[in-house]
Amino acid sequence: MKKRFRILLMALLLVCCLILSGCGQLKNEVLEGQMSAMVTALNREDYDAFRDLFYPFEDSEMALRTGFEELCANWVPLEPEQLELVQYTESRNAEGTLVQGIFRLPRNDEYNALLIEYWKTEEGSGLVTFRITQVPEGQMKATKLTSNRILQWGWYLLNLGFIIVTIVDIIRKKPSKYGLYIVMALVFFNLRIFVNGFSFTLSIPLGSLIYWIIRRKLV
Repeated sequence: MKKRFRILLMALLLVCCLILSGCGQLKNEVLEGQMSAMVTALNREDYDAFRDLFYPFEDSEMALRTGFEELCANWVPLEPEQLELVQYTESRNAEGTLVQGIFRLPRNDEYNALLIEYWKTEEGSGLVTFRITQVPEGQMKATKLTSNRILQWGWYLLNLGFIIVTIVDIIRKKPSKYGLYIVMALVFFNLRIFVNGFSFTLSIPLGSLIYWIIRRKLV
């Protein structure tokens, strides 16, 4: 009996890890939104859409026009979903917030990366850098270890521990149709939170919370 219980617990732990593994993918919705809009503009060779994405610096029209023509000359049409965010950093100062990101390009030549820099201030926001570049393959690993990322992973591990405790309690208590409660314990609710123009998704183990609320009433 104990052996079967351990096997079941390990199987449920594996399911929890698979559910949470997708939550740890590198994400930055600001950069990804800017990248998607820019790729669409370049695919259509739409200069107006291209220009509107940049930060409103003075006397930048000529530089933007030149940069647009150079990008179009070397651009191979693709879908935004083909690009993968592999690195990003955020830095803040008294003037504003700068977000830098590197996307992996699905190309066979030496230009394997797309570099984006997004600048946000009280006066406005927009791209300040968008260029195709070359990045050594060893630096193309998905990395972003900041306090926000550490807190995010801490939250995932806390969720995982909470779910395991919940499933163990369900198995020991064995309420009527306890299999359904085990499935319910794996149900998440994703809450999107916006802070200073940036957003992140907070996964809440809703099924496990509901179980503990109704636990005393279960037979």
